[in-house]
Amino acid sequence: MDEGQRRRGRGGRGGRGQKQREQQAEVPRPGQGDRGAQAPQPQPAPQPPQLQGAWAVPRHQAPPPQQAPQAQPPPQQAPMGAARPQAGRGYAPPQGAWGPRPQAATVPVPEPPAPQAAEAPQASAWGPRPQAARGRVAQQGAWGGAPPQPGEPAQQPQQAAWGPTPQGSTPGQPGEPEPAPLAAGRAVRRGTSRTQEARAGGDAQVEELAAQVEGASLQAAAQAAQGAQGAGEGRVMERMRYNPYDDVQFVEPGSEKIGSDGNTVNLRGNYFKLNVPLDYRLYQYHVDFTPVVDGKLMKRALLFNHSEVIGNVRAYDGTALYLPRKLESDLELHSNRRSDNANVKITIKFSCELFSINPATIQFFNIIWRKVMGMMNLRQIQRQYFDVENRIAVGNYPLEVLSGFQTSILRYEEDVLLDIDVAHKILRKDTVLDYMNNCRMNRNMLDKELPGKIVMTRYNNKTYRVEDISWEGKVTDTFERGTMMISYIQYYQTQYNVQILNRNQPLLVTNGKSRDKHGTVTPCFIYLVPELCLLTGFSEESRTDFRLRKDLDVHTKLDPDSRARKLKGFLTSIHNKEEAVKELKAWNMRFEPNLVQIQGRELPQQDVFMRSRGQNIPLEFEKNKVEWSRAMQSRQMLLTINLKNWILVYMRRSEQNARSLAQSLREVAGKMGMNIENPSTLVLDNDRLEAILRGLNDNVKVNHTQMVVCILPNNRKDRYDGIKKFCCLQRPVPSQMVLDKTLSKPRGLMSVATKIAIQMNCKLGGVVWNMHIPLKGSMIVGIDCYHDSSQKKGTVGGVVASTSADFTRYKSTVTFQTRHVELINQLESCLNVCREAYFKERQAYPSSIVVFRDGVGDGQLQTLRDHEIPQIKTAMRNIPMVFYVVKKRTNARFFREAHGGDQSGGRGGSYGRGARGGSAGQGGVQLQNPLPGTVVDKVVTKPNWWDFFLVAQTVREGTISPTHYNVLLNELNLKANTCQMLAYRMTHMYYNWQGTIRVPAPCMYAHKLAFLVGQSLHRAPSGPLTNHLYYL
Repeated sequence: MDEGQRRRGRGGRGGRGQKQREQQAEVPRPGQGDRGAQAPQPQPAPQPPQLQGAWAVPRHQAPPPQQAPQAQPPPQQAPMGAARPQAGRGYAPPQGAWGPRPQAATVPVPEPPAPQAAEAPQASAWGPRPQAARGRVAQQGAWGGAPPQPGEPAQQPQQAAWGPTPQGSTPGQPGEPEPAPLAAGRAVRRGTSRTQEARAGGDAQVEELAAQVEGASLQAAAQAAQGAQGAGEGRVMERMRYNPYDDVQFVEPGSEKIGSDGNTVNLRGNYFKLNVPLDYRLYQYHVDFTPVVDGKLMKRALLFNHSEVIGNVRAYDGTALYLPRKLESDLELHSNRRSDNANVKITIKFSCELFSINPATIQFFNIIWRKVMGMMNLRQIQRQYFDVENRIAVGNYPLEVLSGFQTSILRYEEDVLLDIDVAHKILRKDTVLDYMNNCRMNRNMLDKELPGKIVMTRYNNKTYRVEDISWEGKVTDTFERGTMMISYIQYYQTQYNVQILNRNQPLLVTNGKSRDKHGTVTPCFIYLVPELCLLTGFSEESRTDFRLRKDLDVHTKLDPDSRARKLKGFLTSIHNKEEAVKELKAWNMRFEPNLVQIQGRELPQQDVFMRSRGQNIPLEFEKNKVEWSRAMQSRQMLLTINLKNWILVYMRRSEQNARSLAQSLREVAGKMGMNIENPSTLVLDNDRLEAILRGLNDNVKVNHTQMVVCILPNNRKDRYDGIKKFCCLQRPVPSQMVLDKTLSKPRGLMSVATKIAIQMNCKLGGVVWNMHIPLKGSMIVGIDCYHDSSQKKGTVGGVVASTSADFTRYKSTVTFQTRHVELINQLESCLNVCREAYFKERQAYPSSIVVFRDGVGDGQLQTLRDHEIPQIKTAMRNIPMVFYVVKKRTNARFFREAHGGDQSGGRGGSYGRGARGGSAGQGGVQLQNPLPGTVVDKVVTKPNWWDFFLVAQTVREGTISPTHYNVLLNELNLKANTCQMLAYRMTHMYYNWQGTIRVPAPCMYAHKLAFLVGQSLHRAPSGPLTNHLYYL
C-alpha cells in the first residue's frame, strides 16, 4: 500500500516506529505505502531433496536452469433532515441501517462438533536454532532446511518434523420515526435510516446467531448461579452483563497449553491480584420500579432512600442489587419521585447467592471498582477513566490530553486479577461548529468528512460517533420531555446551565437506544448540538506535524519503568484514600500492592534466508532488534522478476526527481538480483485526475505493461483512488505510488529506492526472503475485515491464502456485506477460489489448513466458531485445521526485569531510577521492554482458552504491546511449542518491512487487501492481479 494509506490505516501493527520507517519510501495518500523491490533472474540452484521420512539426509541434484515467470499486466449522500412536529417539518429518511435489531433469544448453546482426527502425523516441537557462522551455506533438513524453490514440482503432502536443526543445511529458492425522549433529555427518534432494505439475508443470520449465543450464555450464567445456591432456593438471574470468558470452553480436555522452548525470563505484568476470602458470598436481588423509572441515577436515588432496610453497604447497577448479607424476605418499598411527586413502588426479590468464582461475582467486582474510580475523581468515558479536570495542554497547539486508566477485573488461570493500563485521549479545543464554519458550511464536504468522527460533549463528557448531519434540524426545534414540549436551547439551559449562542446551526445525528414505559429498549437517533461537541483525535494536518507528535509523545508514550511506576502509584493512592479503603473493606476486597510476577520464555532467533553467490544462506542480525535491512544490503532476493515494460508517470515540474528515481531503481535493483530497464515516460502538465487517467488509458497495454509508477505532488485521496481504480479494475496492472517530496531528499534516495524496488518485485510475483516452515502440503490463510468508507455499515472482508510450498506467494480474494459486522458470510466461496488456485500452482489440493483470523473480539468467539469455521470446513473438504484468533487490541503489558548492566531491552526500553523516585520493580530492579520472541502462556491467560501472548516486534520508544493469540481449533494436534513457534515465524514474512511485525504476515496482507478495497476500490479487483501482492 501507499504512504498515505499507512497514515489512515489501523495503527499498532509493528509499532509506530515501523510505520514511520515504512513511510520513508513513498506514496501520496492515506493508506500504506507502495514500495517494492525486484532482483535479477534467479540462478540455477540445487534441486530440493526428496525427504525419506521426517529426518532423511538431503540429496542434492543439479536442476536445469529455471526462468523467472513474467508478470502479466494485467451516490451522493442525501442530507438527513431533522423533522420536528412542532416545527412542522416532515422527516422521512430512506430505510437504512438504524432499524430495529433482533431480540436476543435464550436458547441452549449447541455442543460443538468433535474435531476430526488429523490424518497427518503429529508434529514435534520446534528445536533451537543452530549457531550459524557468517557465510555458511545452510543444509536442507527437518528444521534448518531451506524452503522449496518457487515453481518446483508439487510434492506429495508430507508432515515434517519440527525438531532441532541439523548442523548446516541449504535452503532452496522460494518459490421517518416518531420523536421519543431520552433519559438525558436529548431528542431521539426511533426507526430506520438509509440502507436497511439493502441488508443481505446472510447478515441477518449472523446477528440472529450472535443473539442466540448471547442469550444462551446468559442463561448458562444464571443456571450456574442458581446451582451454587441450591436446588429450589434461588431464582433465575435477570439478564445482565456477564463475563464471556467463563461460559464457553475452547480447550480440548487434556490439551497441553504451556510450551517449553526457549529461555525462561522473569517478567512483570500490568496486573494486581485481588484477594477475597475463600468462603466469599454475595447476595443478588432483582429490583423492579412501578411505574417504570428511566435512568440509573434516578433508580439509585429512589432505592437508597431506604438505607435503614437494605443497609449502607450495597451496590446497584441499574438492574441488580448486591448485598453482603441476605434479607429476611422479599421487600416492597415506596418512594416519592421529586420531579412529579409520583409514588413509585420498589419491589426487591431475591435472585441468587454468588460465590467468588461465579461470573456474576466478577461483574460485581467491576461495579465496586467503578465506584472506587469515581471516588478518585476519575470520570468514565466509554470503558476508560480520565481526570477531566486536569487537562494537559500540548504546547501552543489547539489540543489537550486527558490522562487516565483503562481497567478490568477478570478471572485468569489461578487468580482474579485487576488488569490496569495507562490511557490517554486527545481532545481538540475547537468545537464541531468551529470545524463546520472553517469548511464554510459546505454540505458536500461535511457530509463526507464528519460521519464516522468521534465527538465528546462538553456538558457530560460522553463520546458519540457521528452518523449523519441533520441540516434541516435547528436548536430552536422542540421535542417531548415528559408531558411538555421543550426546545434544545431550553433543555440545555435548565439541565446543564449551558447557553447555546448560535441558533442557526444544524444538528448531529448519532445512534442510541430509548426505553419506553414498559422498559422495552429500541434503537433511536440522538441529536447533538455542534456548538457543545468537541472533536477528538487528530486532524489531517496534525498527523503530518512531526513537532506536534513529538510534543505529544512526551505525555502519551511512557517507557516501561515509568508506566509501571505510575500504575503502582495509582494503586497506592487508592490505598491512601480513606473513602476508597472503606468501600473495599466493606466488601472484603483487597488488592495486592505489587505487579504480578510472570515467568515467560524467549524463543530462539529464527533464520531468514536470502541468496548470496548463488546459494541461500541465513541473514545475520541482532536478536534484540530483529531487523535485517542492513544485513540484506549485500544479498539478493530469492525470486526476482525482470522489469522491462513499465511506465513512469510524473508532472513536468518533477522531471528531475523522476530521473533520479529511475536511475536509483536500476542501481539498487541490480544489487538485489533484479533487472530494471529504462521506463516509458508519461509527462503531464497538470496533476488533474482526468489528465492522468487519459494518459494511462492511452499508454497502458494489457499483457504488455508490467508496472505503472506514478510520482504525485501530494496525497490527495481522490487522485490516489482514481489511479488505483484504473490499475486494479479497468486495466489490471500492478501500480506503485510515490510522493514527490519523498524523492526530494538526495541523502535518503537510495534507501527509498531500495524499499520501492522490493515492493515492485513483490507486486510482480517475486519473493524477497523466506523461512523454513515444516508444514508439508498445508495452506496458510489470513482473514481480516475493513469497514468500507463509501458505504455506511458496509464491510469488506479480505482473505489471502498461500499457494506456494514455502508460504511466500498468496491468492487474494475479497467479499462484501452490508452490515457493520466482523463475521464474514461468503467465506466459503472465497476459500473455494483459493483452493483451486493452490491446485493450479502445485497440482495437488492442500492436506491441512492453518487460519490466522484477525479483527474478532472476545465476545464473538463462540459465534465465530459456529459461523465461520463450518464455512472453512466445507470449502476445504474437512481437512484438518488449526484456527488462531489474533488480537492486537489488548490491555496487557509486560515488563522484563533487568539486573545490573543488562541493557538488552533496547532503546526506549531500559531505564534507571532517574529523578522520579526509583524503579518500579522489586528491590530496585529495572523494568524494560521484553525482547522479540517473548511468549507468555501462564498466569494471565484464561483457564478455558488455549491462548498465549507473543511479543514479536521491537519499538524505539514507549512500552511495547504484545499480541494475543487464541487457538480455537487444533485438529493437527500441534504441541504448544509448535503453535507458538509457527505464529512467531510468520511475523517474519511481511515484505513491506525488513523485520518482524506485530501479527503474522497473512493477517497483515489480508488487512492491506481489505483496506485498499474498502478505502479506494469499493469493488473486487480484477483476476490477474489476485495472484500477487499488488496491495502492498
